[in-house]
Amino acid sequence: MPPKGWRKPKPEGTQEVARVRHDADDAPVDGDYTKDVVLGKDPAKTYALVHADDMPVMKGRGYVRTERAPGAPRPAYDLGDDKDPGYTVDNLTLMEIARERAEAIQARAERRGNAAWDAHRHSIAHPRGNSDVGVRTDTFEQQTVIQ
Repeated sequence: MPPKGWRKPKPEGTQEVARVRHDADDAPVDGDYTKDVVLGKDPAKTYALVHADDMPVMKGRGYVRTERAPGAPRPAYDLGDDKDPGYTVDNLTLMEIARERAEAIQARAERRGNAAWDAHRHSIAHPRGNSDVGVRTDTFEQQTVIQ
């Protein structure tokens, strides 16, 4: 085994080139930022572009379709026409909900998720009965797994 830090010599006439990391530009993971823009937003409301498959869930949460009206909030890329009572962008419908209600729904979802995670974490039992999986001990005896 070669000593630590040893490198294989480069062939005569070659140079070592510093490697440069090339990261891709940041890209949206939750939509297209050029099309997900809503103009004329009411600060007391939250807006979402919703696909027809997700419409029942969003309506159940309390979202309503944003109605077409002069001066009303509208998507930057509105593909609907004046006959359409709502706004459509790439087969998505603009919907709105009161900001307080949206924040309450989000808080409840986070509490449910945290409770489910805590229940799962505590269901994983250590062989010695310690349910806290993240605890590390210093002694070899406590680190060994009993089979």
